[in-house]
Amino acid sequence: MLRLVAPIGRAVDRGVAGLAVVGWSALLCVVTWGGGGRAGGAPFAWTEELSGYLMVWLACLGTILATRNQAHIRIRVLIDLLPMNAWRVSEALTQLLIAAIGVVLFVKGLHLVHKNSDIEAVAMPIATAWMYLPLVPTGAVMVGQAVVDLVVRVLAGRRETGKDFVL
Repeated sequence: MLRLVAPIGRAVDRGVAGLAVVGWSALLCVVTWGGGGRAGGAPFAWTEELSGYLMVWLACLGTILATRNQAHIRIRVLIDLLPMNAWRVSEALTQLLIAAIGVVLFVKGLHLVHKNSDIEAVAMPIATAWMYLPLVPTGAVMVGQAVVDLVVRVLAGRRETGKDFVL
């Protein structure tokens, strides 16, 4: 089953990575535009606000990529020395905690999007809900990946180390 889903996962990872590249490029342009405006004595109010939105989106895209590729920060020195049963308990607790954080992000993200959908941003003609929207897919991916890792790694007893992310 997982072999059938793997190509879809890789395609999603590439799509998310592509969005991150576009986001970084947009952030660079917006910050440069804002800096140029300030240097020229005519600052643009929207550049600061838009750069904040872009940073939130980029943080969420990075979280999705790190979660999908087991590249999140994790200190395994002592955990990898544990006997198999103790390692399984530790890994199960870790994956359950990651899933719980994902549920909070998903639920609170939906709540924040709903609450802010009719509030306009200060310097741009968009709803502030756009700031909170990436929390929803980030939470969903965290929950889904934690469940997959719980099944594949803990129940099957596969100790995997983090891997480098390569497109």
